[in-house]
Amino acid sequence: MTLVFKRDELDEWSFVRDFDSLNVFQNWVDVRLDHRHLNDVLRDPREDHPKEAIQKAANSLQPTSENLAWWIFNRWSQVWPDLEAVKVSEGLDTWAEYSA
Repeated sequence: MTLVFKRDELDEWSFVRDFDSLNVFQNWVDVRLDHRHLNDVLRDPREDHPKEAIQKAANSLQPTSENLAWWIFNRWSQVWPDLEAVKVSEGLDTWAEYSA
């Protein structure tokens, strides 16, 4: 999985985003996605999505790479407005990418 961030200007430390700020995302992936059956992931009642409508829509999705990219983007773009895209890899040379 790849998160793509975009800013018009670098911050005061010349970063687009400090990698340390992504620790919360890594923890979320570890708890919500790692070693889980993807058919259950989108329907997880523990999900704390900031927009209930997106979580409700996710309940009916199949866990394709496209749908996972959409779901992750919509979940995390609420936290990080500078999130430009989410890529979910199916293999070394194939992936699905979602951006708004």
